[in-house]
Amino acid sequence: MVNKVVFSPDGQLVASASYDETVRLWEVATGRCHNILEGHSNMVNMVVFSPDGQLVASASYDETVRLWEVATGRCHNILEGHSNMVNMVVFSPDAQLVASASYDQTVRLWRWQQGDVITY
Repeated sequence: MVNKVVFSPDGQLVASASYDETVRLWEVATGRCHNILEGHSNMVNMVVFSPDGQLVASASYDETVRLWEVATGRCHNILEGHSNMVNMVVFSPDAQLVASASYDQTVRLWRWQQGDVITY
């Protein structure tokens, strides 16, 4: 089952978050699966593109947020610290920060490149 879909900022790709623990990137023009991003150990609730479209962030029942490079599919960073499933993730407008919300009743701000939590 697919939980969430979102367009890339340029409209060329759609990202989907799924119960099968993956994020999939789809080419809008062809409908072809561009990449399958694997690494979460539980269902993926949410996916969002960075403002420049070069990254996607995914939130999962595995209590993590993962940052992925769109071009390569490489997992750039894993943000750990929530104590329950993560149900929301967003980038700041300048893409320097990521905010995540969890069923642990916290919102966290992260410097995602370093993996640092800056607020709880």
